[in-house]
Amino acid sequence: MKYIWVLLLLVSCTAWRTLKWLTPNTNDNKKFAAIKINKSLKPFYFQLDSDIISNRRKKMYDFLLKGTHTNSFLIIHQQKIAYQYFSHNNNTSNTHMLFLISKSIVSSLLSIAKREGYIKSFDEQIIHYLPQLLLQDTGFRHISIQMCLDMQTNSDFDETKLGLNSPIVKLYYGQNLNQTLTNIKLKNNSHHFEYQNANTQLILNLIESATYQNFLEYFKKKWQPLLHKIMQNS
Repeated sequence: MKYIWVLLLLVSCTAWRTLKWLTPNTNDNKKFAAIKINKSLKPFYFQLDSDIISNRRKKMYDFLLKGTHTNSFLIIHQQKIAYQYFSHNNNTSNTHMLFLISKSIVSSLLSIAKREGYIKSFDEQIIHYLPQLLLQDTGFRHISIQMCLDMQTNSDFDETKLGLNSPIVKLYYGQNLNQTLTNIKLKNNSHHFEYQNANTQLILNLIESATYQNFLEYFKKKWQPLLHKIMQNS
């Protein structure tokens, strides 16, 4: 019986998930829990216009993209699809992982929260909304929201180490992301640009703290109106 308990423990831990899945890929949407966001009752459909870009230029794009790991690529001009590319086994029906685009979504939600009055200014200190960060490092009193957006917190969150216990692996495969951030400290007062996924998670936590809402629920309420406004202004 004790061996069964050990096995169950391994299956639920970050290390086991890391060993099982290893490198992230475009099928990761099948590995994690997800929520469904219903499409608009009046969805906008982009029409393909094959005359916007010449066939010669399209062939050049095809050639360049085939040498990369790009799954899909779109060029949209004046609400029409001027060019589209899909790699092998990919098409318009596939679910596509957003990966880095999620940072733009989180930033957009932050701007909406500011517009709605939950946040006064991006120049505010992040500790106004996440005071617990001071328990990790008093230097967070000098970190503004804008610094998080600009990846200039200069934290010690190391994304280059890919061990089973490394921060970036825990942030991706872990089940308690907030716990992963509890040990973050600042390296020094030199706030230069350094790409760190932890900054996006801090912004997400800030949105939840400022709005008193779960991020996913807030996202669901704002996503459809946001898309509708984008299409109106495009």
